[in-house]
Amino acid sequence: MTVKYASSEIPFLRAESDAPAVNTPDCFFTDLILSRPASLNRFEARLRQTRIPGERLACALVRIAPLPEDPDHDRVKPGFEQTFNQVLDHERGIWEALDDSAFLLAFWDWETPQRALDLLESLKLKMSDAFDTSILMGVSFFPFHGFSKEETLENALKAADHAAFFGPDSL
Repeated sequence: MTVKYASSEIPFLRAESDAPAVNTPDCFFTDLILSRPASLNRFEARLRQTRIPGERLACALVRIAPLPEDPDHDRVKPGFEQTFNQVLDHERGIWEALDDSAFLLAFWDWETPQRALDLLESLKLKMSDAFDTSILMGVSFFPFHGFSKEETLENALKAADHAAFFGPDSL
């Protein structure tokens, strides 16, 4: 039997090391792989059912930093949807709210991985400007090293954890 640990339980940051300072994230998105919230399961089901032309896919987790003037996050979801539709659209991608400030997205129909990253950078910049706050993003691509589409989504969660260590506005 394999023992499973939550990311926050693994003491891999050592304060006494000579490595450059990093920030410990306030939440570990990788833990969602174990806890399986309904929003993650819904997104995975939609991803499995979506017909993706060309079989190339980019998955991302987007986290919008808390907005002091909007503690209930009333602006975040409609703002994310509007920005998603400006940069991508429902013909080339899908998204799901993970919680009040984090969103999962998948999109396709890009020529090169660099073009996909450019689209994500554009999405990040527009959201950062719209909300006047920092945006954290974790990204992964399919196909990549034999990972399945489902694993690509999990890799995006892991990438978000990695980006969080580098601080706000990391991709």
